[in-house]
Amino acid sequence: TLINRLKVDIKRIKSRKADLDKIGLKNVYPDPYVNRAWIFYCLGLDEQALNETKEALKVLPSCAQAYNIIGRIYIKQKLYEQAFETLRLASIYAPFDAETLISLGNFYTETGKSNDSLKIYKKLTKLNPYYAKGFYLLSRAYTQMKNTKLAIKSLRTALKLDPFIACYYQELGELLNKNNDFKGAAQVYKDAIDTGLDKNNFYNLLNTIRNKTEVRK
Repeated sequence: TLINRLKVDIKRIKSRKADLDKIGLKNVYPDPYVNRAWIFYCLGLDEQALNETKEALKVLPSCAQAYNIIGRIYIKQKLYEQAFETLRLASIYAPFDAETLISLGNFYTETGKSNDSLKIYKKLTKLNPYYAKGFYLLSRAYTQMKNTKLAIKSLRTALKLDPFIACYYQELGELLNKNNDFKGAAQVYKDAIDTGLDKNNFYNLLNTIRNKTEVRK
């Protein structure tokens, strides 16, 4: 069939070498390499992602996105020293880039440096107070530090900014539940159902809360 004839095995795709003679002294951004690197990274094809970033850095040695992807792969591989070295470069070349800050925050979380990850996510939300994911990550940092009150506050802000992310409702409900605010947790699950997000899951969570409160009565 036509589909079978056009089908590509993405695992066999090899990185194209950057033609530096053609590029010459022009200051160009290596979009094709960076875009392919992100795709490979998201698919878990780390070696291919790294090959693309190497070519990207040949074209533009200050390419922060390339360093960011490399850093994320090193975090995944638990090569923390190399991860910090590359994320440091990404931060130097793009100090206000959201994805770089997220990677740095993740690095500090992975290495048990909760205070540092908290500082990074605070910086992220300060740079963009309308970025829901920033407040979500800030909530996770507070949760790791066992500051439930501020974790709940940050998650509520994330939900106000983007009410269509299921995990925001689920994690907020879990925090309220652990804080014995069953009424609040139930309302969060109802809001998720009203929004049309993963209804079966939130109906089950809502019923769990109802059963728990019935037992307590």
